[in-house]
Amino acid sequence: MEDEIDLRQYIAVLIKHWKLIVIITVLAGAVALAVVLLTPQVYEAKSRVSILKGDAALLLSLARSNSIADEVGKEAAVNVKTADLTAGKILAAVQAKQQGTLIEFTAQYNDPAKAAFMANGWAVQYAAYIDNFLRNTEQTPQEAGSSADSIKKIYEEKQQALLDFQSSGQIENLTQDISDLGLLMEVLTFRDQVQSLSGPARPAAAVKTLYYSFITRAIGGQAGVIASPVDKMPEVAESDIDNLISSLESRAGVSHGITAEEIRGRVGDLTGKRSAQTIQSTELTAQRDAALKAYQAALAQVSAAEIAQATSGGYVRVADKAVAPDAPLPDNKKWLNVAIALVVGFITGVIGAFAVEYFGKTAKKPEG
Repeated sequence: MEDEIDLRQYIAVLIKHWKLIVIITVLAGAVALAVVLLTPQVYEAKSRVSILKGDAALLLSLARSNSIADEVGKEAAVNVKTADLTAGKILAAVQAKQQGTLIEFTAQYNDPAKAAFMANGWAVQYAAYIDNFLRNTEQTPQEAGSSADSIKKIYEEKQQALLDFQSSGQIENLTQDISDLGLLMEVLTFRDQVQSLSGPARPAAAVKTLYYSFITRAIGGQAGVIASPVDKMPEVAESDIDNLISSLESRAGVSHGITAEEIRGRVGDLTGKRSAQTIQSTELTAQRDAALKAYQAALAQVSAAEIAQATSGGYVRVADKAVAPDAPLPDNKKWLNVAIALVVGFITGVIGAFAVEYFGKTAKKPEG
């Protein structure tokens, strides 16, 4: 059949442009290989400290600290004599995890000696940091607990102040007053427009649509949503509009006959008050959050004081020093990436071959 695909034509195109396919495939593989060869190898070194006393969870929570990173960085500047081992890089390179009664520090870096230096330096400085942190607790557990109770009361007071402010609904009330005044001003404008028209010039359908839309909003409905078709709505008299205005004036707490200019001034005052209330709400929330953080810190201090009282120092000690690794970490993905690059290059070459064939035929096709 004429519609059947003749695979021989496609194979012929591939054979014709096989050099292009090979070149693109080789180039893609070469680029991927260059990236793999130029990517620095990563070496991993591990050290361990033994937990002698104290709460393991607390000790692990203190295993990564900027203070430790700073001390290791200072040692690196003196002993390794290099500027690339900054505290930030060291902190990023070292990870900690608990293994029973041990805490293991793993350092990964592109230099085996520096990886071992970071792992060992971290273990030594961590042991010193823990002893100093727990030994120098200035409060007894009772004193720390009393301080925590006082801070808790402050937190509870701040929390209650925020809840009381929120329950007063001042911001919500001001927002509602502003909304009521805005609706009143719209209806006043609507009445002026209706009064300026009379007889056939007054579009009854438009008047009814707007009037009943205002009624819907006044009773808390969605703006523009009217339950009945316009032609089935009762006619709207000017007295109906006046009654609606009187109702809105009463709800907004303003005198009868208030002008649009007076409404704008009142809206400006209410908007200023609402802004002040919003700022106060933000400040109360910030005070509550700060008190909560202080209380959480006080609870941590209670735990530290309890550990310090139950022990007499020597909380951890270095159990296993790191050695410079002989080989980098295996990275099987890099060769997988090369293989993927070859496949992608081959597919791109095939597509390029058909593109060259197509545009070549198009260019040779006679005009007219």
